[in-house]
Amino acid sequence: SVSSSSTSDRRLGSSRRPGSSGTKTPLVTSNTPNTPLSSHDPSPSIQSVNPKRPVTAPSPSSDIWNSPQQQLSSLEIEARDIQERMGKYRLRHGRPHDLSQMTPKQIYDEKCDMQQELLRFENKYSKPTTSEQKRIMKPLYDYYRQLKRLVEKQQQT
Repeated sequence: SVSSSSTSDRRLGSSRRPGSSGTKTPLVTSNTPNTPLSSHDPSPSIQSVNPKRPVTAPSPSSDIWNSPQQQLSSLEIEARDIQERMGKYRLRHGRPHDLSQMTPKQIYDEKCDMQQELLRFENKYSKPTTSEQKRIMKPLYDYYRQLKRLVEKQQQT
């Protein structure tokens, strides 16, 4: 029985403290007696975290891809809201609605505002994937591409 206890002492990684009367202390202990360390993990959600991908699920209010009826109405509302915000930006900064009447600086500012709106949209909902989603968002992406081409053309001259 003496040899089996010394074997278990080595397996547990225990050592004797100097000056103690044979009291054995494990090297690693749990805060709760008789509880395995793995069940006392303070943050179990950290075990499978991928730093490049968020662990949280999308909230129901921002998940427009759920049902076809909600998807279309939410997506159409969002597209309309983006167009309305772009109109407000134009008014606030004194830009005309027609691109042919804008100065190079105004076209650049319009492109930056549109880019911010599309980035906000993609962060909230992700890029459109179905043909119906793409059909709804196509005018906004086409307008952005047109602005981008105009800015590139002006930078070359």
